[in-house]
Amino acid sequence: MIIHVVQRGEALWQIANRYQVTVAQISEINGLENPNQLVVGQALLIPSHDIFHSVRAGEALWSIAQRYGTTVDAIIRANAITNPALIYWDRTPHISYPPYDPAR
Repeated sequence: MIIHVVQRGEALWQIANRYQVTVAQISEINGLENPNQLVVGQALLIPSHDIFHSVRAGEALWSIAQRYGTTVDAIIRANAITNPALIYWDRTPHISYPPYDPAR
């Protein structure tokens, strides 16, 4: 799960679009009776599903991030990677999906 804190001027459809989920999914998981009534500072749970990727010889975090539409930093944080230049093949890093895209 992802937690999103509602900011001034945000609508639920915008939040859903940002996280690539539906308004209905967010409404259901948060028990929102009226999805048009959000409160600034309100914490919303955002549904997500997890992906596990088997690293192949020669792969880099950048190419894995590109493949799943996320960032290298997100993969590093989710897996507590201390040296991003050194990843081991045949390991399965955790990738949270959908990724958060602040530009959306």
